[in-house]
Amino acid sequence: MKRNIYTILALCMLLSQAWAQTDDALATKAKALLSKFPSQNEAALKKNMEELGQLGKPGLVQIASMLTPLGKGDNTKIQYAIGGFTYYASQAGKEDFRKIAAEAYGEALSKVSDLDSKNFLIYQLQTVGKDESVEVLKSYLKDERLSGPASRTLARIGSPAAGAALLQSLEGAPESTKIAIIEALGGTRYKEASSIIEKMAVNEDLLLRKVSLFALSEIGAPSSEQILLAAAQKANFGYDESDA
Repeated sequence: MKRNIYTILALCMLLSQAWAQTDDALATKAKALLSKFPSQNEAALKKNMEELGQLGKPGLVQIASMLTPLGKGDNTKIQYAIGGFTYYASQAGKEDFRKIAAEAYGEALSKVSDLDSKNFLIYQLQTVGKDESVEVLKSYLKDERLSGPASRTLARIGSPAAGAALLQSLEGAPESTKIAIIEALGGTRYKEASSIIEKMAVNEDLLLRKVSLFALSEIGAPSSEQILLAAAQKANFGYDESDA
């Protein structure tokens, strides 16, 4: 029995050392590649993008996780590399790279701590994110500082899954985040949200009423007709602060 335990412990130690060596090798490759940014010309840029793609998801996570808070490091090369790869991966015929980028940025979001770095990565997902990014973005919808970027990115994705995530987060959302979520629901034209937003379109709070009316106009559900008409009639079909 003891021999089996010692054997297992020895295997665990060997595996741990192997993983550490793999991580170290990946970090070395990532740093070497970052030293080539910004690329000197178009040919060099393409070569660097291909090398980035070959590092795969672990390599991109490694690079994205190197982002540091403002004033505590230089993110220039990292942002050049990530921004360049985002654009490269979004081109036709690069679906594998797009998915790698989306999954890597989503994972790296939990590894960076500062607001600027998280904002930067969420912004990249506006270009490469699809349904694989919905759950990650949903986790930020009730965050007062990140609800806006996350909501706009889900609106950009615009799929039924993105709309459902926004609607689910609207219930119980802090007042400070509702505006961004409602605006994004309008952007996705998610009809299932219309009945909820219709109740907010008659709210006394001007900003909430204004964004709700606009969202309903974008969604265009038949059930919203009377609410939109009544708001317009109240403004005598002219300008008012709610843009009815």
